[in-house]
Amino acid sequence: MSDPFPLEDAIGTRELTFTRSDGIVERVIVAIVAPVQVEDDFWHCSYIIKSESFTKQFRMAGGDSMQALIHAVQVIAVELDALARKHNGTFRFFDEPDTMFPSSSQVNGNPDGHKA
Repeated sequence: MSDPFPLEDAIGTRELTFTRSDGIVERVIVAIVAPVQVEDDFWHCSYIIKSESFTKQFRMAGGDSMQALIHAVQVIAVELDALARKHNGTFRFFDEPDTMFPSSSQVNGNPDGHKA
């Protein structure tokens, strides 16, 4: 992808902290921009996870703007887990370990993440 989008283009942001295994704490911004139509029945929704030491930017696709947005929100939880493992640390929201990003299982009616 190209350079990160300007954060002022975001339709939603969340500030987290990332604590590394050595105790260093970084501010992290998670942002999502409005879905854009690429062609008929095909939309993209970009997101970014940005800290002082790492940036992850990508986009999710959907058949309409809502699906692209939902996919972006859902994948952020997965991305945060992967970044925490890769950079050996933990994310927190309001000093709590739950970053409040839903997983696909939570959205699909299984809040504990188990298959029905």
